[in-house]
Amino acid sequence: MTIGNGVDSLGIIHTQHNDTIISLIMSILHCYNYVVENSETPKYFKIRELTRLYGVSDKAVRNWIEKAKLGKLNLELTVLDGKTYIKDSFHNSAVLEQVVLRGKKYHNKRAVHLVTPSHAFYELYTLDQVVDIINSI
Repeated sequence: MTIGNGVDSLGIIHTQHNDTIISLIMSILHCYNYVVENSETPKYFKIRELTRLYGVSDKAVRNWIEKAKLGKLNLELTVLDGKTYIKDSFHNSAVLEQVVLRGKKYHNKRAVHLVTPSHAFYELYTLDQVVDIINSI
């Protein structure tokens, strides 16, 4: 809003040249904001994120990427700077859940051994001793 003599409410003196530059700058900023707001930046999982999310090794994640490259696993991939990543999408999350569940089905359970103490164990030791024994395992 200009107040007499080409001076606006902020105290800036306006000339035709200044107004042209200002309108050019405003149109550039408008274009930049449009591009930034509407750009599709690819979101992807890092290997470390997937290992933490699904409780698998980084070798397993690398195998998933290789299988997806070969067409054996239906994952959406993205390549950035020569490295392949798994895209962060609902489709990929569903596929990865199924892969993890399928992998857990074949998990070797021989290494896990469930031990339950007998009634005599509880008669032999006091409650404090039982707690100490459990904490030491």
